[in-house]
Amino acid sequence: MKKLFIITLAVLFAAGAAYAVEYDYSGMINTRGTYLDNDDGISEKDAYMWYDMEFDSTLKINPTDQSQIYLNWEIHDENFTGSPESSGGKTGDDNIAFKRAFGKYTWGNGINTSFGLMSGGAFGTAFGDNGDGYYRVRVDGAASFGNWGFILEKVQENGTGTTDDWEAEKDDSDAYAAYLVTKAGDVTLNFLAKYAQIGDATGANVAPGGFEEEGADIDMMIFVAAAMGSFGNIGFEAEADIVDYSFDGDDIGPVDVPEDYTSYGLYGNVWMTMDAAKFGGYAAYGSWDDDAGAGYDFGADFYFGEGVGENLGIGSNNRGGFSAVTLLGLYADYSINDALSINGNFSYWMSNEDELADGTDSDWKDADGYELTGRGSYQLADNVKYSVGAAWGEIKPDKGSSPDAYVRAFHKIQINF
Repeated sequence: MKKLFIITLAVLFAAGAAYAVEYDYSGMINTRGTYLDNDDGISEKDAYMWYDMEFDSTLKINPTDQSQIYLNWEIHDENFTGSPESSGGKTGDDNIAFKRAFGKYTWGNGINTSFGLMSGGAFGTAFGDNGDGYYRVRVDGAASFGNWGFILEKVQENGTGTTDDWEAEKDDSDAYAAYLVTKAGDVTLNFLAKYAQIGDATGANVAPGGFEEEGADIDMMIFVAAAMGSFGNIGFEAEADIVDYSFDGDDIGPVDVPEDYTSYGLYGNVWMTMDAAKFGGYAAYGSWDDDAGAGYDFGADFYFGEGVGENLGIGSNNRGGFSAVTLLGLYADYSINDALSINGNFSYWMSNEDELADGTDSDWKDADGYELTGRGSYQLADNVKYSVGAAWGEIKPDKGSSPDAYVRAFHKIQINF
């Protein structure tokens, strides 16, 4: 794999010399040490420590003024284990993993078409975002009223791996989206509508007991509206998301088709800047549906602290952060000089969960908690930064219980190029 990677880069650069192709190469490498105590915030686990590292770089290739190729990859995104260490037996991003690989062509009318493995799962603010690589074909353009685009996204290709009957496109999983980014004075407005059909062709895997019938297909509709802007030294951002789930299928033995439901999330953040200081407060809300036993997830990319989302999650169906909670927080940033900056965050959350789909109480019913985070960074050189941080928080699974606090601390050095 390493030899193929090196040969590929050599061929690309050689071709660039022959055809005057332009390149833009950037990236970073870092190593981080972490201390963690009571890592899930509930089980009162013993503390442990480790180091991890990551090399991440992006190569933009411009064969012509109208065409671009983008490559992004990671090397050794992993924890330190044994030494000496060899990547010979490693797979995925523990060795070399290309996270993005797509082409882009700009038509004469300013419209461009992109195709391949590109970034997705993020729009508007960071609220509700799970940014990652998605296989897409997209068309983007600019007009007097703003920037617009249409996206085709492959969620899952089921045809080649079915265990039972397969109905072509119905059992594949695809998503279609349209967006608009426009301005109203000093305010930027973002709108997204997305439809996803998630087909199921898993057959007997759906139901215990050997049932061969196909499971439920899912239709999802997602609507996102976000706004951000500033008025003098006052800035803000806000977002409202609605996600509607519809299930199509038959009950199979003991397995029932889930209930249709709609979840929604609301987020707002207002801040004020004063010279080198910034002060702000935020609030977020995620709904919960008792009949479905599911709620709105804030996404893995959203949080101002350092504990939740890094090593623990809050809520029954969280994806690396918060789900179905009301979250309130305050934060402050201060640049002491050009090299040294510090910031802090305090957040309080309370769960909105109540009952599960079977009528029993959720494990997160009446739960709440809080977290205090502090961070600092020092610019050792123009492209070298050393940073430290710590988070201390408590999770109270229900009123009257109080596990030990969780603690996370880290320090990291990073070189950008």
